[in-house]
Amino acid sequence: MAKDRFEICHAITAKWEGGWSNHAADPGGKTMYGVTERVYHAWLRGQGKAIKPVRNITMAEALAIYRAEYWAPTAERYNLRPGVDLATYDAGVNSGVSRGLRWLMQSVGGPDHETVKKICAARLSFKRGLAIFQTFGRGWTNRVTDIEARGVKMA
Repeated sequence: MAKDRFEICHAITAKWEGGWSNHAADPGGKTMYGVTERVYHAWLRGQGKAIKPVRNITMAEALAIYRAEYWAPTAERYNLRPGVDLATYDAGVNSGVSRGLRWLMQSVGGPDHETVKKICAARLSFKRGLAIFQTFGRGWTNRVTDIEARGVKMA
């Protein structure tokens, strides 16, 4: 089930990831389509390809990275149900796969729409504790609120 939903969920996440970014306060550094240069270089090495600046990443490469590095180890691996797949995938993209999975595991045990709400509450709580929340907090809050609303509707 989850494998077939990548395009649906990624289209929502992609809305929040944008294009080129190199904000001085962002610990991710140089980013294009939401893919950091560190992640891109690791992926290129794994593909046996020459290293190039992340600003030159193609959309096809970005999608391959999102599917392999974020979708496959979350929504696909655990065959997550609609809504829960979106909340877990987006959390993994935005805060790391291990955190997204931790929030999922802490949130299961009720109806899917409640699981989505719990994942999003844990995300927002984590984000609020970061020193850079003052810089990025409004965008993060808007993103998590959107993911929660869409995820609950899907569930």
